[in-house]
Amino acid sequence: MNVEVILQEQEGTNQYVRESWRPDIDQVLGMIGPGLNGIKTVIASSATSCIRQQLDYIMEPINQDYNLQQSIVSITGLRRGLTSYGDARFTLFLRKVFIKALGYSEDALSCPIIGIVNIGSGFNPCQGQCAPTDRGYNKVVLITGLGQTSNEGWGIGAAIACNLAKQGALIFGGNRSLASAQLIKSLIEDAGGICDVQETNVTDSVSVKALVDACMQRYGRIGILINNVGKSEPGCPATMVEAVWDSQVDLNLKSVYLTCHHVLPIMEKQTTGDSVVNVSSIAGLRYIEKPQVAYSATKAAIMQSTKATAVIYAGKNLRLNTIVPGLIYTPYTQEMAKRYAPGGDEGEYMRKRDGQVPMGRMGDAWDVANAVLFLAADESKYITGQELVIDGGITSSTGRV
Repeated sequence: MNVEVILQEQEGTNQYVRESWRPDIDQVLGMIGPGLNGIKTVIASSATSCIRQQLDYIMEPINQDYNLQQSIVSITGLRRGLTSYGDARFTLFLRKVFIKALGYSEDALSCPIIGIVNIGSGFNPCQGQCAPTDRGYNKVVLITGLGQTSNEGWGIGAAIACNLAKQGALIFGGNRSLASAQLIKSLIEDAGGICDVQETNVTDSVSVKALVDACMQRYGRIGILINNVGKSEPGCPATMVEAVWDSQVDLNLKSVYLTCHHVLPIMEKQTTGDSVVNVSSIAGLRYIEKPQVAYSATKAAIMQSTKATAVIYAGKNLRLNTIVPGLIYTPYTQEMAKRYAPGGDEGEYMRKRDGQVPMGRMGDAWDVANAVLFLAADESKYITGQELVIDGGITSSTGRV
């Protein structure tokens, strides 16, 4: 079984090192050490049957020795005919094994394996009918607003980052609070993923540029940009003070402009079919029983600015789309219940929110994260300038909110 490994060189985004290695079972097991202790499952999402068969002879003894419940590995494709392992935990293990087998030092771990090709000895029972798909999940993801202060439940940004990392993406996150971002970084790394975080003020151009520069210095490329910051303050034009209005515009809308201002020129030069996903809200589509005009205005503006920018860049192999969540249960929802529940009845507050949704319940952060996963991947390569609404039917109904 011959395995050709492609490593991206740190000094350039288009230069690659190709090495071949014929693995030996004892050699593989000897390299694992404690690396798989505690990992009981290798997630399979879309492995093709032919590659499953070809990997079985390596994975079977690993499965027996480490009591893995499943030995199938998800495989996804890259452009130019490359393939990569989609499950982040197993990807990290393979990276270590291949780098050691090829004689590289541990320093090479910071030089990501971007592809593994020519797996197998030519036997292909699929005859081309189940070739690896070109999903594009293994790109570098720059995301804002991935942190959360509570480890109970999932925020939208945290779920997005973890979901993409699980698929093999390299996460680089900017967050106002470094401590809350470190929590998500730890969750990703504990699962075998790769994540860097940096304290960032998304309303400040210098801070945003520093975030983008740090990501480029680390990886030399940015394939997916996700804008996920936002905050709602109550008030109508008559009651809201000017400073609150300005802060809402800066945080919710200017932040999207600043990241795009610094990242889109990079993506344009890469010509690799990159993707921007902006997170808006159904508050930008309709009134949802809360007097939050600044929030509603900025979230509507995100959708329209994304549409306009998508058209401008459509001919440059760049896609921009908007995710539009409805009522989503997150740690922030719990905070709102504590602040706004009438009489302090948080349970009634949650039941009311559930009742506003035609499906009878709020969504969760993973509903949003899975939608982002779709728009970030190459399955959506012909979709740009669109809004994907995740709201359980609220915006399609009348009188529910």
